[in-house]
Amino acid sequence: AGDITRVSVKGSRSQWSYISRNWGQNWQSNSVLVGQSLSFRVTASDRRISTSWNVAPANQQFGQTYTGNNF
Repeated sequence: AGDITRVSVKGSRSQWSYISRNWGQNWQSNSVLVGQSLSFRVTASDRRISTSWNVAPANQQFGQTYTGNNF
């Protein structure tokens, strides 16, 4: 329990889509999410799901750090 098995991202104008680990703590999405606020959903190996809504604002920039309420 506690291992992360899936991470999803949702833009304010898009549906949930899976993101994949690129390298280390870097994650990537094939979705175009520019100009949208971002929500994240994390699924653990024990099937528990944690969702943090509107973590990053629509005017988010690369290199900035945001913290969800559930993480």
